[in-house]
Amino acid sequence: MKKLLSILASTSIIATTGLNVVACDTGSKPKPDDRIIEGNIGPTEGDDESIIKNLNVVADRHWTKEQMVAAGSTGKILDSKNVTAEDVIEGINWMNNTAITPEDVDVKMDVDKNMAIVTAKEGSKFYGTNNFLFNKQVNFEEFIKTADLGDIYLPESLPFPPTNPKKGLNVLPALTLLMEFVGDRNRALELVVDVVAKLSFNIGLAGIIPGNPATKWVTISEDNASVKLVENGLMEGQIIFKYKKNVDNRPEIADLIKVTDLGKLSTKSDEDIIKAVYKANVKTLKKYGEAEILDALEVFSEKDKTYVQFKAGNNKFRGHDPASFTIINTNLASEDKFREEDYQLPITFS
Repeated sequence: MKKLLSILASTSIIATTGLNVVACDTGSKPKPDDRIIEGNIGPTEGDDESIIKNLNVVADRHWTKEQMVAAGSTGKILDSKNVTAEDVIEGINWMNNTAITPEDVDVKMDVDKNMAIVTAKEGSKFYGTNNFLFNKQVNFEEFIKTADLGDIYLPESLPFPPTNPKKGLNVLPALTLLMEFVGDRNRALELVVDVVAKLSFNIGLAGIIPGNPATKWVTISEDNASVKLVENGLMEGQIIFKYKKNVDNRPEIADLIKVTDLGKLSTKSDEDIIKAVYKANVKTLKKYGEAEILDALEVFSEKDKTYVQFKAGNNKFRGHDPASFTIINTNLASEDKFREEDYQLPITFS
């Protein structure tokens, strides 16, 4: 049991998701902005219909991913003491497909009650007032914008569906990889890492604690998976994710990035580093385009070295978060086991 708790405390099925709330498709044609730019943000009154469909919203709590993983992996959910008015507005926009700005509304907050009264300012294209709850009983199904994941890519030796669907340690590797694709298509999931880490924690114990099979929360089949959140106070609900399973034939990072000495850079920003990687390897990366590489690559530093790796869950490139390798490798054949050196490349520059 102590070994299991150690594994769960150091890994999380959500550790693989990206940070930014952006679409995963970064093709050459930009997606049209179909957000609502005017209307009644108050309750519906007669024919004056409200543009607000969800009063319970997720607001950035400004905890790091590591802090949320540590909390959720021990069954805890972090508080909302750091939430700002701007965070509430962003949460309203995400949950209601609106384009409200801080210039459009006044926000009166009660952080202790996770409550915000939002009132449209005079002269704004919005009007009315409403009471919102942030990070409290948010609808999981409304929060997730893409439940049809399309193609997903899995190692050939991974049992998918799991061979023992009631035992958590059989389910976690498959669910971990599935959540990589969920996270890529729903980048806002990064805001609730502790919620999904708590799910991971409970599933890890399933089959060990009597009366708590993994199927209580997760069932995985060939083409769909039902995921139900454990009780946590922040978010609740259940979603069925659909997908088309494929053997993983995505190119590895070493296949595409041959030049790792980037020379002299004007800044050390992640964007400039990735642009330099693209420029130095344009022969192999040109067919994807700079914008797609900017979205797919991420930069991190460790022990005075800088690395690049592809984000987990994208369809074009093979990427996985090393934080999840311990869980995933338990169900893989030796030739398929994930190794850090296969997914990360050290880079140099001055």
